[in-house]
Amino acid sequence: MINSTSARILEVLRNVPSVLFIKITLFERQRVCDFYECI
Repeated sequence: MINSTSARILEVLRNVPSVLFIKITLFERQRVCDFYECI
């Protein structure tokens, strides 16, 4: 039980950086697009 729980937590923690990276990338792209008015 403990092993499966810790493995699940590690899996979630491992997925967090990629999700944050995707969100930050999309946000920065939108911000740059707004700044340059999508030329």
